[in-house]
Amino acid sequence: MKKKAPSLAATLADSSKPYLLRLKPGDLPAVRRAAGELSFGFWEMDAADLADEDAVWDLFAKTFAFPDHFGRNWDALIDCMRDLDLPRFKGHVLVLSHAEAARLMNPELFDKLIDVLACVSQEWDEWQDGRVSFKTILA
Repeated sequence: MKKKAPSLAATLADSSKPYLLRLKPGDLPAVRRAAGELSFGFWEMDAADLADEDAVWDLFAKTFAFPDHFGRNWDALIDCMRDLDLPRFKGHVLVLSHAEAARLMNPELFDKLIDVLACVSQEWDEWQDGRVSFKTILA
């Protein structure tokens, strides 16, 4: 008998699962629903225009309301993401729509961003002792 795949909600909630998921854009309504059912924060960013680091800094600062002292570098991005005051959520889902377009436009930048988001996810997991999941979804 074939083992049943875990539900989307179970995958999002399980901090032992991969931090990065790839889904089709048509799956986003289900992700949004699952995040709501889990009392997770849900953010969607359009990655299509992430041509350079300044675009990354601007998008993250705007989406997450980073403080004015945000240093506009990778370490500062990690620090601000780690220090987000998001206690009202039991987990977090960040969707990067048009991820493939961003990867094709600037593969080095995209790979660095994915590495940084994996680091952020791991830090949230460690900081919260596995109680809070932070997933990045590429769509």
